[in-house]
Amino acid sequence: MKLAKKHLNLAPILVIISLLSCTTRSLKEHRPEQWAQKITERPFHNLYKVNDSIYRSDRPLDLGFNFLQENKIASVLDLRRKHKDLITVKHSHYKGNLYAVSMKATKVTDKEIIQVLRILKTAPKPILVHCTYGSDRTGVVMAMYRIVFEDWSKDQAIEEMKRGNYDYHWLFHNLIRYIHQSDISYIKEQVLQ
Repeated sequence: MKLAKKHLNLAPILVIISLLSCTTRSLKEHRPEQWAQKITERPFHNLYKVNDSIYRSDRPLDLGFNFLQENKIASVLDLRRKHKDLITVKHSHYKGNLYAVSMKATKVTDKEIIQVLRILKTAPKPILVHCTYGSDRTGVVMAMYRIVFEDWSKDQAIEEMKRGNYDYHWLFHNLIRYIHQSDISYIKEQVLQ
């Protein structure tokens, strides 16, 4: 009986340790130059420049949309399940284009990825891609962008996704599996036609 009580007392501590270790180790030093570069701390937590045309971030609030307008970001692509940018943008000065593709981090499909990559191909640039935290849905989209448009290997794109300091959550291992199993030739054919 005493042994069982000791184990029960450890349960909350183990849960806390598990939650604190939900993100993968990132490379804060010696980041490869071709990885997206951190832009600013405010009004974003997770804003990075992928290249001259593509940015990635956490969700922009009204100050974030004002920042995007001031920095001439022509388009914003929201990956969250409800197109909440339509509400937020009303409280800002942003005049750019808004796009949305509803994605779940627990289940990504080729259809969603193809739709997103087509938007990234055709939308006015520069464009910002975001989800809630800018880590998982945004991460898989940016990995597929690297593979399809920049000819990165799957392993290179996954390495940036997991270790690029974007706060990737290991519990979404399905995203890594999706990238590994994706038929890049098929996706390129659908996107680049």
